[in-house]
This record gives sequence, C-alpha cells and structure tokens, in this order.
Amino acid sequence: MNGFIENDTITLAVHVYAEAPHGVAWDSRKHTGFVGLKNQGATCYMNSILQTFFFTNKLRKALYQLECSPEEDPELSVALSLQRVFYDLSHSDKPVGTKKLTKSFGWDSLDSFLQHDVQELCRVLLDNLEKKMKGTNVEDMIPTLFKGKTSSYCKCIQVDYESSREEIFYDIQLSIRSKDPSKHNTSFTIMEAIQDYVEVETMDGENKYDAGEFGMQPALRGTRFVYFPPILQFQLMRFQFDPNLESNVKVNDRFEFTDVLDLNEFVRDNDEGIDFTYYLHAVLVHSGDFHGGHYVVYINTDVKGKMAHWCKFDDDVVSRASFRDAVVANYGGEDPEVLGRIFTNAYMLVYIRKDQLDDVLCEVTDDDIPPELIERFEKDKTDEENLKKEKQDAHLYQNVFFITDELVKQHRGYDLFDVKILERPDVHRRLEKSTTLEKLFNYVRSDILNGAKRMDEDIRFRLWKFAEHSVRDERQHIMSLPRFRVTDEIFLNEENYQKDIWSCLGERAIIYVERPQMRIDGTFGLMSYNCNTDLMIFVKYYDPSAKEIRVIGTCCVHFQASLSECQSDFLHLLYVDDPDKPLPDPSKLRFYEEVSPEKVKTIESPSLPFSNDLMLNELQDGAILIFENTDLTSNTDNARVYTDSIYNTIEVDILQNDDISTFPCAMVDNTPVNTTGTVNLQWRIDRLVEYVGEKLQWDPNRLMLWRLAAYSEKPTHAVNESQLRHGSFRVKELLSLTGDAIHDPRKQKRYKIYYNKIPISVQELDKRKQMRVTMLDDKFNCVEATIFPDKLGTVRNILEETKPLFRFSENGTGKLRLVLCGATNSNRRVMAIFGEDEPITAVMKASPQAFQLRVEETPADQMVKGIHDHFLAVAHFEKTPSERMFGVPFFLRVSEGESFLDVRERLRQRLDLTEKEIEKYKFAIVTGTRVNRYLDLDQDERVKISDLSHLRFGGISEMRGAQHIVWLGLDHFNRSKGSEKSRVEKAIVIHN
Repeated sequence: MNGFIENDTITLAVHVYAEAPHGVAWDSRKHTGFVGLKNQGATCYMNSILQTFFFTNKLRKALYQLECSPEEDPELSVALSLQRVFYDLSHSDKPVGTKKLTKSFGWDSLDSFLQHDVQELCRVLLDNLEKKMKGTNVEDMIPTLFKGKTSSYCKCIQVDYESSREEIFYDIQLSIRSKDPSKHNTSFTIMEAIQDYVEVETMDGENKYDAGEFGMQPALRGTRFVYFPPILQFQLMRFQFDPNLESNVKVNDRFEFTDVLDLNEFVRDNDEGIDFTYYLHAVLVHSGDFHGGHYVVYINTDVKGKMAHWCKFDDDVVSRASFRDAVVANYGGEDPEVLGRIFTNAYMLVYIRKDQLDDVLCEVTDDDIPPELIERFEKDKTDEENLKKEKQDAHLYQNVFFITDELVKQHRGYDLFDVKILERPDVHRRLEKSTTLEKLFNYVRSDILNGAKRMDEDIRFRLWKFAEHSVRDERQHIMSLPRFRVTDEIFLNEENYQKDIWSCLGERAIIYVERPQMRIDGTFGLMSYNCNTDLMIFVKYYDPSAKEIRVIGTCCVHFQASLSECQSDFLHLLYVDDPDKPLPDPSKLRFYEEVSPEKVKTIESPSLPFSNDLMLNELQDGAILIFENTDLTSNTDNARVYTDSIYNTIEVDILQNDDISTFPCAMVDNTPVNTTGTVNLQWRIDRLVEYVGEKLQWDPNRLMLWRLAAYSEKPTHAVNESQLRHGSFRVKELLSLTGDAIHDPRKQKRYKIYYNKIPISVQELDKRKQMRVTMLDDKFNCVEATIFPDKLGTVRNILEETKPLFRFSENGTGKLRLVLCGATNSNRRVMAIFGEDEPITAVMKASPQAFQLRVEETPADQMVKGIHDHFLAVAHFEKTPSERMFGVPFFLRVSEGESFLDVRERLRQRLDLTEKEIEKYKFAIVTGTRVNRYLDLDQDERVKISDLSHLRFGGISEMRGAQHIVWLGLDHFNRSKGSEKSRVEKAIVIHN
C-alpha cells in the first residue's frame, strides 16, 4: 500500500452536489415536507420573509386568531390573504400563489416586478399586522416577539452627570466592517460587530457635551442593550455609499456569524436572570448587486431538535441544505471585490432565544385554525379548481344571454335593456357550442320560461337575435352611437333542427324571448309575423306624469302600412290591463323614432307608409317607436324634450387645473377647491362659467376654463373671450364631445371641467401677456407663478405683477430684477439681467424654450456696479458641464484684483456650507460648456475682469453669444440626484 494506491488500484469517494431544479416537476413536499411560494416577477424578497414568518409558529398561530367577516374580500384584507397563504403552505402539495396577498397590499401588477429590500418589507408588514391586532386577544403578540430595548447615554467624565434615553427596536443594523479602517480587508464576526455597536465614544475638544448647569463637559457616549426580544433580527449593512465612486455599492466583505450566539455580556442590568443565548433560525441571502438581484432564505426547520434540519426556500422550490450551504457559504468575502460583480452573501439573520424556543416554535395544528376559516379556504380551493377546469373547457362553451319581455318592460331609458344586466345569472348562461337549436328551444322552455308547453304541442314563444350596430345618417354622413336592436328571428324548422348554436348565433349570442300577449281581438298569443312583409316593432310610451318612457309591448306591422293605421294597436298595448278605459283620440298621438340615444327623430307624416324614405331611419325589424298623447304633453314637456334633457344632462367633477405644462397653479388662490355638479351639454360657456363661479364662490369673470383633449381628457387650451361670447361654443365643445367622440349617456360617465382662478378678467386677457416666471428667494427656493403683464409693457410691468407674489427676505433690498437662466442640464446658468425698460416683446424673443425667466431680489452688493466690478455667473456641475449641470445658478459680484480665496469664502457663506463641505468643491473657469482651467487656490490667484466675458448689465445679451459667456463653475457631487437604485427606488407601502 502506498498512500491511496493499493494493489495498483485507486479508490475515489466522490460527493456530487446539485441545486434543486427550477422549471421541472420537482416535488418539494416529497423531498422536504414543505412547499414554496410562486414568484410573480420580482417577489423573491417577499417570499423569503413570508417563509420566515410561516416558521415563526407563534406569530402564525396568532394571525389565525384575527377575525375576518364572511363578506370580507381577501383582495382587500391583508390579514385574510396572509391567513390563506399560511394555510396553503401547510396543506398544499404545490407551490402557493401570492397574487391575492399583493392585491390586498393595494399593489398593481407593476409592483410585482419591482425589486425591494427584504428588511424594509419585514418592518412594513409587521407594523401593518401590529395595527390590525389592536383591540384583539393577540394585541401584544408582535411587540412581545420582536421588541427589544436599548439605552442611549452620555456620561460626563469630570462631573457626576449622566443623561440617557430608552429606545425600542424591532431589528438591529450591524456594520459588516470594523470601525478600524486597517481591518477592512480582514474577516469580521457578528460578536465584533455587536461590540462596535455598543462601543463608547469620547466627546472632547470641540465636540464636548452640553451638560446643562455644568456647561460643556468631556463625556462618554454610547448605547447599551437593556433587553433582547425572543426573536432577534439582524440586518447586515451590505449596501453602502462609496465616496470614490460617488454611488451605492454592495460590499462583499467576509462576515462570520454562528449558529449559537451568547449575548449575556451585552445586557447590563439583567435582574430577571434571563439567559440571552440565541439559536440561529433563518438566514436570508441576497445574490446580486446594489441595483437588484435575487433573495432566498435558509431556515432551520428543527431548531429544537438535536440535529439542525436546514432547508433552502428558493421561491417555488424547496430543497434540503447543509450547515455549510446555509451558514458558512454565505459569509461573503471569498471572491475579490470587482466593480459590477454579483456576490452572494447573508443579508438578514433571525435568531430565537434559547429559553423561548418551545414558546416561539409551538406546535400549530388545524385545531388552532377557526373552523369557519378552514371551511372558507377549502371552499375557495374548490371554487378555484372549478374555475380552472371551466377555463380549460372554455373553448367548448359560449355565452348566451336571454332578454325576456319582463326585462324589456322593466327597463327605463334608451334601447331595450341596460348592458349591465348581461352579467346577471338569470340572463347570462353558458351553453355548449354543440347545443342544437332544438335543444336551445327546449332549454328556453324549461329553464328560461320555467316549463311552457312542449314543442310538439304549441310554440308559445319566439326567439330573436340581438345585434349591436350603428346607423349612418345619410344627410349628415355620420354614424350613430352603437345600440342593440332585434334583427332576425331564429327559426326552428326541419332544415336547422340539428344545427349548432355556435354556427347559427356566433360567439356572443344575445337572444330576445318574445312571449304571447293579448291581441286587439281579445285572444292571447303571439302576433302574426311574416318575415318577408312584416316589421316587428317595439313600442314605447312617454308618460308625462311619471316623467318616464317605458316599453309597453311589440307590434308586427306590414311594411306598406302607415302609422295612422297602427294607432289603435298602440293604444291597445297601452291600455291592455284596463280594457274598459276609454281610448284617447288617435289623432292626438304624436310619434317619434328612437334611432340612438343622441337621435330621437320626430315622425312628421304618420300617414305615410313605413317603406317611405321620410318615415323610418331604417326599415327593418327591431325599430323602436315612441308615442305620446298630445292632450297630456306640451311644447316644454314631451318625449323629445325629455330625451334631449336626459341625453344632455351630465354629472361633472369641477377640478383646478394643476398641470404645470399648461398653467402653473401658483396663482391668486393656489389652494385647490374641487367640487361636483350637474350641467347641460347645450349650455353656452358663459352660463357654465356663471355656474362654476357660483359653485366655487368666485368671481366668474376671473375664472379660466379649459378645453379638453378628445380622448385623454387632459386640459389643452384655455377658453378665450370670443368663445365665451360665441353661442355655438357650448359645453359639449369644451369637453370635445363631437365627431366620433360624442357623449353616450348609457355609460353614466362623470366628466371633468378644469378651471383656474386668475387675477384679471378673461376679457382683459387679450390685452395681457400670459407669462410663466420662476421666483427665487434668498434661500435658493424656487416657486413658479403665472403673471399677466400688459402685452405692450416693459420688464418693469413684469416685476410689478410679480411683487405681490414674491417672498422678500427679512433684511433685503426689496428691489426685484429679471434674470434670464438656462433650463437644461447643459446650460443651467444665468445669462443676462434685463433692464427695467426692456419691452416685453424683446424679453420673450430672447427667452426660447431652453431658457426660463427668473425674478429675484437684488442682493445689496449688486445694487450698484462699480467700474472695477463684474457680475460673475456661478453654476454647479458634476465632472462635465456639457451635460451634468444642476442646482440653482446665480450672480456673484467680484472686483478686479480680488483674491479667489476671498471669492471662495463669500461663496461658502452664500451657499451656507461648512468648511469641510466646501473642501470637496473644485473651482473652474468655464466658457460655454468647456472647462478652460481649474483654479489653484494655493497660488493666490486673483480676479482679472479682462479674462471674463463681457456681460451686459441693463440690457439683453445676444443669445447667439451665450455659448461664449465665461462663468465660474463649482464642480462637486450632485447629492440631490439621489441614488441610482433602478428597480429598488420605490418605497414599500401597504395600502390596506
């Protein structure tokens, strides 16, 4: 034998490790006893914390005790949805979905694709549950499990004085790097991190502590742990700001943590003798970089056992894991730090206190779940399975809707029924596409009509097809609103007995079921109908006493007959329930055709046959005729007036226009007042303005209304004086309800009317110039406003209009000036100061789209410009001024020969910076967007006005020369831009 060789034979022991597969039939329940959670797109962070909470048995048990009413919608109840997720994790053999849970959070589908921080969700979700547990028998559960206490203190060294403040925590943030920079590249442990957390800091020198009556004293400042909770959560601060890269990065330093943690040494006064020894329960792991990545969680599913039983929960896949996989492999630090490299390491640790293991990990059985919850969840599961099967078989079925005479006669309004009733179970049925017409008729008889006579005895009903279509007005060449009308009778004869409904009726079959009615001859039955010569007409009656139009029945007439010949039939339908009542004079009847909601046409010649072009708009089955008794109506109260009224009357929301692209809202009254109202589409605009003014309690002459875009309903153009006076411009034109976008009253839509309060009357607007200006105060705060100076005025008029809106500094000059500024990231600097006598027309010509006008208070040192002074433009940029300018530019007075060190000090004071902060600034002389040179302040550089571009004071600088203006650039990091967190930018909010 020589080493591993024996008899010329080598024996190798090979251990093969493989990740549990995704996307195949992996049975997590079979291999581990547990199931995973489905990922909706980027919800791995949520799945990790949900699994951690699920294995926190006492929390799960308490959650089941939250009562939810039977009517509660799980998509609106966080507690109910979470109960369902936990129940399914216990009972399902397949991965559990979380869509109802995220919907209960108030999230839309986009939120499911946004990456978030797992610890942030942990805090937000626990806070949400704690609020929901208020007033219940588990009210204190979450604080009992997670709440710990620290004491922040300052203890004076030389006098007997100490102050302290207790604070609570639900998790502890630990640095993964030592405070000692020399140890940054070495391994760091969790015990060392906790030691750093409570490390005492000496406050001395300029940083002494204010000890009240003892004055400024040297002191020791630190944090002590007063109490550690049963469940201790650590967040490892892997994401940190790198000042060299000026961005956030993920740190992969090695950070070691143990499965047993003794924290007794960190609790100062442990009078109760609690053993603060902890066992590791869960390790939440992040794989990726700062901008995103993937979360998994390793959970010891048998902390109380003699042997740890680690499992890896990776969304829908659960697999067994070793201690090394769960703990050691997630220390980090094994790979060198490379920018952009994806690292896998622990991000959050969950420990359970040794003396609380039995309590926190108590057994949870079905006996701990309220029976009504189990019954509800099992029913939901059955319903979901049935719905799934129904979807799988959906291609075999079609929707059929049955509209009966009763439904038609109950309807009030346009057409013959409200489309909303199509979802009612007594109207909507699903039939197999292979259903024959014979079976359809039998189905109508047995299910719709509840047992009419058999088909071979007597057909006591007729079936008609409804179709949705529009009618073209040949005179105006426009199409009507779409409407449902009866079109063809569904015949049952030997030829089509066995035809299937799919081929005969199509995908969306709406069927009118016509029942017998009392005929004019006193017999009961269906009206005689010949499809070649007759028209089937629906008859409506306008009742002026009830102020309504209702269907009273149907009538079959010959296409060459006239309305005059049918008058007695119509009256018979009206008084069929009161046959002894004397009928009105037929000559007193007036007729209308309801073509569509927007077109109810008066029939002027009822003596003409139906086939005459001047009679019906369309000569076909399903026409709707309305009649009224003129003895009961008038010119102001009739069917036409009534239908016009309900068509033109709309409900509106009256809203202030806050769209800054059309009209900045910093006005006379910038407090939005939103209200509602009822208006008429035919109102003239002047009447609408009066109405809105009354609603807002504001002078209507100083109200500006906005015309809306046809489909987006966004305000576009303000209503001008001529439109106010013009009688043809009405509310419907204001709302752009013309052409193809006309109003449809059946949708019961609320429209929006946008307004703005203005300081002058609309009639004066033609004489004024509407201008947007930015007002800058002495703290560099900017507010936008709209002013209305005289069109033929000067800069002085602009300043006068702005003055009432401007916030002057307490000890300022009170003198305003108008400055031209760049507005893009490549020209965000001041360009010129306008003289007060410059015409407004010249100002507007000099300020194209990439520039803005700014009103500011003239600084005291710039009230007068000496012959050796120069107003130097100052602006901020980061690295390159050609595309990364930011902040608020301004003018600074400099003098010939002045030291740039003095200029730097004045800038520090002007920008309210500390000495440490301004040390990070570099000063550059810039021409246009090109850096000429950076100033070396150690060389005592001096201002040379001849080196600076001439900037005209009291006039307009030529815009074509703006690129040659020399300015002082402040090159520094733009902290206002925020971190480039990409998909993790949005904060987590649970709305319900």
